Amino acid sequence: MTIRCPLCGGACESDEEIPLGEHLDCPFCGNGFTYGPECLSNGVGRAQRESSALPETRLPKMPRLTLAGHIILYVFLGLSIFGNIGTLRGAPPPLVAETLGLPLLMMGLTIISRRGKNWARIAVTVIVGLLVASFFGMHPIAGLGCMILFAVPIVFIWLPCSNRWYRQVKAIRKASKG
Repeated sequence: MTIRCPLCGGACESDEEIPLGEHLDCPFCGNGFTYGPECLSNGVGRAQRESSALPETRLPKMPRLTLAGHIILYVFLGLSIFGNIGTLRGAPPPLVAETLGLPLLMMGLTIISRRGKNWARIAVTVIVGLLVASFFGMHPIAGLGCMILFAVPIVFIWLPCSNRWYRQVKAIRKASKG
């Protein structure tokens, strides 16, 4: 018998008869659910999902601290972009590209990370780590303040609840591919 998770749609086989009302954990997304008739897969649901333009499942809700980390990054990067635009009037194009390139790249990676892509979260972390390392040459107090400001959102997007959410998103995407 094939059992389908009601959250992510992941399917797994069971040779044993499972009584209705038993608590199960999805091996794909970790979601705990009560086994019922809606969990049985008769092969129709998958064909309907593949032919449908809309996905059958939605991504789980992002934890508040993970969302807060992304929002803090958006604010810092937005301030950086707008602050740099004012100082670059009349500057040569290579300087403009160099000055605005990194914040725009980070903004794009942060947006992708917020969609649940773990590789983008890793890339943002590496870039922020390099930025934090560059603050060591600053005045000690200003450098420490900048390090703390940039470290907080990174800590938020790497908390255990964030890690669990990224794993759930990955499992849902993997299960929806078939």
